[in-house]
Amino acid sequence: MIRFLILVCFSLSLPASPFKAETYKFLKEVTIKNIPKGEENSRVTKLSLDEEIFLNSFYGDLRLIADGTPIPYIRKNVILKNKSEETIETTQLINKRENEQRILVLELPKLPKDHVYTSILASSEGNEEATLQVSTGASPDTMSFSTESLVYTYSDQPQNRIKIGPTKHRFVRITYPVGSNFRFEMATREKIQSNAYFTKEIEKVEGIKTEDKVVYSIENPVRSPFSNLKLYFKESKFERDLKIEHFKNGKQWETVFDAKVSHSDSDDPDLFLSLNQMISNNYRITITNGENPPLHLTNLTQLQAKEELIFYLPNVEFNTLKLYYGNRYARNPDFDPNLLPNDRDETAMNASIGPAIENPDFGFSLVEPPISGYVANGLFYLGIFILLGLGYRTYKILGSPKLFAGEN
Repeated sequence: MIRFLILVCFSLSLPASPFKAETYKFLKEVTIKNIPKGEENSRVTKLSLDEEIFLNSFYGDLRLIADGTPIPYIRKNVILKNKSEETIETTQLINKRENEQRILVLELPKLPKDHVYTSILASSEGNEEATLQVSTGASPDTMSFSTESLVYTYSDQPQNRIKIGPTKHRFVRITYPVGSNFRFEMATREKIQSNAYFTKEIEKVEGIKTEDKVVYSIENPVRSPFSNLKLYFKESKFERDLKIEHFKNGKQWETVFDAKVSHSDSDDPDLFLSLNQMISNNYRITITNGENPPLHLTNLTQLQAKEELIFYLPNVEFNTLKLYYGNRYARNPDFDPNLLPNDRDETAMNASIGPAIENPDFGFSLVEPPISGYVANGLFYLGIFILLGLGYRTYKILGSPKLFAGEN
């Protein structure tokens, strides 16, 4: 009970405490260039995080500060922008009439990697209008997606685009009235939105074979942080048990991935793995082959998803904008949603981030972790010692022979 009360006393002020710069080990200066006049307090701003922040922060400890006041922000992955939509030709497989309806089945060209189909384009010689029934599927006999679309070509802004995606289904079935003279000769596709990554290529790896395993030891001397790996094998078709461990704190091996993995001829050339945590140390990859021929890992790529902060530009002098980090004990920020911008704002300005600076004010406080924990433990054991002392003294007094002799 005493220990609980001590811990509570040392923790009560922490959730509501103001920002304390001295509890953060590092900081970076943030600058915004070419700010339009009169918009200093109204523009949404983006700040891209660099690799050094991933290496020395603890995710929830980022604090963007203006004149000593935290700025609410959204933290999100950086998404690669799609290139412009591509137009492709369709192939007509079926054209038949059933009662008063015409049925077409189209086949679309095979998709490149990381692409999807988005729409079918309708055209006609004259002014046309019709309501179409459209479905898509992985084969002509398995149509799983179905929708109704109104198409017309008679205005300055014709509605001739039939939305079918994003989808990877190559076959499209269109049903429309017999009297309509639409043609569906073109379709559109686009690249799938994907995360941007920091990458590091490891071009040559060598494994050590044992009775039924191969172990690849990878050095990471510059401590590049990553949470994903792409592995490239000489073999294209396999299924194996694979384990990845990193040398935590230079003291012991810790498992960050352990599962059965598989790959086939139709998959991407690489085997993409997501680790259960970000690592920046030396690591090893163990492949258990059992009684199968050994796999040959040829090269690999380390990946860490890029992230950015989105925030409203504060109405302060911009040379006072700083990003603090490096506090293992900081809580995740809990910002009012009403103070956060739209993270898809295309007009956002870009802020630039400076090099890491060791915080000159950094130091430990008696009421902040980790010192507060040591103090609480010390007071707990001191309290136990005092109680034992008082108990022993009471026992000596109550159990004294002189006391009992006086009573007799």
